[in-house]
Amino acid sequence: MPSDSGREVPVQLLVRMRFSPLEAETRGGLGGVPTAPRRLTAFSPRCLANKLEIKVGDILKTDLPFFDACVANLPYQISSPFVFKLLLHRPFFRCAILMFQREFALWLVAKPGTKLYCRLSINTQLLAQVDHLMKVGKNNFRPPPKVEFSVVRIEPKNPPPPINFQEWDGLVRIAFVRKNNTHSAAFKSSAVEQLMNHNYRNHCSLHNTTAAWLQFRRHPFLIDSTGRMKVVLYFVT
Repeated sequence: MPSDSGREVPVQLLVRMRFSPLEAETRGGLGGVPTAPRRLTAFSPRCLANKLEIKVGDILKTDLPFFDACVANLPYQISSPFVFKLLLHRPFFRCAILMFQREFALWLVAKPGTKLYCRLSINTQLLAQVDHLMKVGKNNFRPPPKVEFSVVRIEPKNPPPPINFQEWDGLVRIAFVRKNNTHSAAFKSSAVEQLMNHNYRNHCSLHNTTAAWLQFRRHPFLIDSTGRMKVVLYFVT
């Protein structure tokens, strides 16, 4: 990545798995987190001496250092938690080039109004710009797997939207709890109603106010001691 002065600035890469020793030797500032110690034997002494830091462990349990870019080929089981671990990482990275199973990649880039649009689509596109780069057929692997793959680019939004992500995710989780259910039905369920009542009372307790709970089926608002009406959806966590 060229700097303003024209010099080549090494890009720090966080690599999840399956990266080439030759590629690591030719690039500076590379950090990798392989999951199996036996993969360390693939790296030559020249590679290890060329600003390459290797950490062995579970990437979901590893504290991420500062990095500019991320390149990874991710298994399906950790795709979602890894994406949000990246998006909530600070300081911001520049971009991530990630390969996922085709189904997961299409969820990431799905647009509103389409059948694939889901909670994952909303939350990812809220925090980042997501672009589909290319398809990767299963015949590119040996032995070929049973699924197809896609490569996507994720660029975090800086600054991020001014919201409490935990509250927002709670709202979206309820809204998408059942695919063919209406939002009215989702928020009128007794479990959700009790949850919102509990969370709102906790909110009022922390802010030294008192709340009067109005039955959600009759009125979609809560009233605090100041007489102001607060939309109940705001307090879903």
